Amino acid sequence: MGSRHQSLLKKRGVEFIEVLDIEASHDFCIKEIPDFVIIASPASTHYFYAKYFLERSIPTFVEKPLAICQKEIIELKNLAIEKNTLLFVGQSEWFNPKFLQFRRAVLKNSKDRFELKFQREHKYCNRCRDVGVALDLLIHDISLFLTFVENASIEILEVKKTDDQVELELKAKNIKASFIANRNSCRDLRCVTAFVEGKIIEVSLANYHEGGSLIHSPYSLDLEHQFFLKLLSGEFCDWKIKSLRIAAKAAEICACL
Repeated sequence: MGSRHQSLLKKRGVEFIEVLDIEASHDFCIKEIPDFVIIASPASTHYFYAKYFLERSIPTFVEKPLAICQKEIIELKNLAIEKNTLLFVGQSEWFNPKFLQFRRAVLKNSKDRFELKFQREHKYCNRCRDVGVALDLLIHDISLFLTFVENASIEILEVKKTDDQVELELKAKNIKASFIANRNSCRDLRCVTAFVEGKIIEVSLANYHEGGSLIHSPYSLDLEHQFFLKLLSGEFCDWKIKSLRIAAKAAEICACL
């Protein structure tokens, strides 16, 4: 993932002064103070690295999840606010044009009473096995759900979980949502369905080759980078904290499952 960030950001004129490969050790130091850092290391190391840079007031882009336990998530969020330093959690699905169009369609038909169904599945792979399925896969859709309800309190209605699959039902205000996340499936699926005012609105968040394999499009990631760079330059000031709170809340929900 780090190489994808690097490749796309270089096209936007970002010069990388150093790439740290620090899987083997937590002992490292930066030779030159950067404008920002990107953390694309294993999820279990995110807390250590993000804390290191935030304590030095260095703007930080960290891949999801922000951290893997509630205490660490809250600590990083509060540290970023205390230091008035940008902490942005990667969630490129927020910027997927298909999701944005879907969200507009749902809210156009009803702003306060509807149901959502999220399905996200892929075949087994070795990536992200240092965390459970909730922090690996489910977190994407929890984060999307939170863009509909933002600061509303969340009620967990039901949870069913195995090593590689989780089923979850949530409620916030008058909005209910069900989730299925499976990282050992026989298929690749990223689908969201809304049931609103007697209508069914459905979207696939991914594109596929004719044979059914997933097409990895850089477009959403590039839009995410554009947004991050604008936050870095001082634009969209209200979203500096808003996006952090949503990402942190998604991580907290998944960490407690």
